[in-house]
Amino acid sequence: MNLLQVPATAKLMGTCRVTLCTPEQSTHLDSCVPTDDDADDMLYRQNIQVADMNALNAQLAVTKWKQHFGFYADDHSPHNTLFGVNSTSLSRSVMPGKPEE
Repeated sequence: MNLLQVPATAKLMGTCRVTLCTPEQSTHLDSCVPTDDDADDMLYRQNIQVADMNALNAQLAVTKWKQHFGFYADDHSPHNTLFGVNSTSLSRSVMPGKPEE
C-alpha cells in the first residue's frame, strides 16, 4: 500500500497493491514490490484514515489467495493488482506466461 497526502487539499491518494509470487512467476517482484526504507511511512503511522485502506488491501489479498488456490474463479490470473484510491479503479498486470512490462 502506498498513500500520500496532497499538500493543497490535505487529502490522501495512492494505491493498494496485491502481488502474487509463485514458482512459475516470480521475476516481477523487483518491479512490483518496494523494498527500500521510505520516510513517507510516517504518513501511514500518523493518519487514522489509513485503517480502511489497510482493510481493503487485506481483503484484496485474501481474495487473490482464494483465487490462487481455486476457491474463486480467476479469469486472468494477474500476479499484480492495484487499486487506485483516488480513481476508485482496479488494474491488473503481470499475467502468467506473458512478458513483463
